Amino acid sequence: MENELPEGTIRYSSNVVSMEDSGSDSGCLVKSLHLSDGTVIKTKVLIGCDGVNSMVAKWLGFSKAAFTGRSAVRSVAIFPQGHEFVSKFLLFVGKGFRAGCIACDDKTLYWFFTWTPSTQEKDLQDNPAKLKEFVLSKLQNTPDMKKVVENIETERIMSSPLRYRRPWEVLMGNISKGNVCVAGDAQTI
Repeated sequence: MENELPEGTIRYSSNVVSMEDSGSDSGCLVKSLHLSDGTVIKTKVLIGCDGVNSMVAKWLGFSKAAFTGRSAVRSVAIFPQGHEFVSKFLLFVGKGFRAGCIACDDKTLYWFFTWTPSTQEKDLQDNPAKLKEFVLSKLQNTPDMKKVVENIETERIMSSPLRYRRPWEVLMGNISKGNVCVAGDAQTI
């Protein structure tokens, strides 16, 4: 779809803070999007792929995303001399956790760790060093994943509760209204 549009039509990594109707242009309703950096964009067509905190989904009448009960730790591991991982997705399932990684290129890996945190573990989410220590303690029997996590700089660790859009809301709700549609709901903080 992107290849069919004129260059510069799609705007990535733009945090929409509000949107409003702005009249019409050639019989087509125009939306004004106010971005977090102060930019205002006027558009005849809006396809929101702006995550679980979606301003577009809110405008369409969707309720807030629900907490799954699980949390995730994610990061990118950089191996300056290169890593030995092939371009296959690795998944490890342990007692109460799932962890995995995939090579982005020959020096970079994306990795994640999900679990259902106890009351005490919820406090870890604001302390990357303790979070890394916790993850490493859970990965004792997975040397490949342990090697990846050991290579992570703590300032690169991101932790967040996992949320989702209730399936019946997506199936029964309106994912579009006029010239506005929500097409993606990736996790955002």
